[in-house]
Amino acid sequence: MEAIMQKNVGFGSALVLFFRRYVDFTGRSTRAEYWWMMLWRFIYAIIFIALLIALVPTIIVVAGNQGNSVVPIVIEVLLLVLLLLVALASIVPTIALLVRRFRDAGVNPFLVLLPYLLPQGVGAFIGIPQIVVKMGTDDPATLFSAFG
Repeated sequence: MEAIMQKNVGFGSALVLFFRRYVDFTGRSTRAEYWWMMLWRFIYAIIFIALLIALVPTIIVVAGNQGNSVVPIVIEVLLLVLLLLVALASIVPTIALLVRRFRDAGVNPFLVLLPYLLPQGVGAFIGIPQIVVKMGTDDPATLFSAFG
């Protein structure tokens, strides 16, 4: 796979490499490949957000007039579904790109998982007292009185 790594990665070739190396967690990625792909993702997000925001006034007018036209609402829903599908389709290649880039930068590639695992760990830590309170007693003060 090292043969795939190119020295001169441009705007278009970064997108091609992104999907060609969809699940390639080995090898390395250049800075240019990473940053061009981040620019692609930024442009994509700006376009979709602008389209969604542009349709909001139309939806408000249609809802206020009790109109029969549901076309703006259907377009908004379709844009949201398309946004969700593209976001879901790009999760795996984004993680793969990050792993390759971390490896190229000399950083432990397992740190890529930290943003995905940290919220679950914090959520579990916050949820533990709630579970204990629900299971043991109705008075949370008695639970925490043991801790001083």
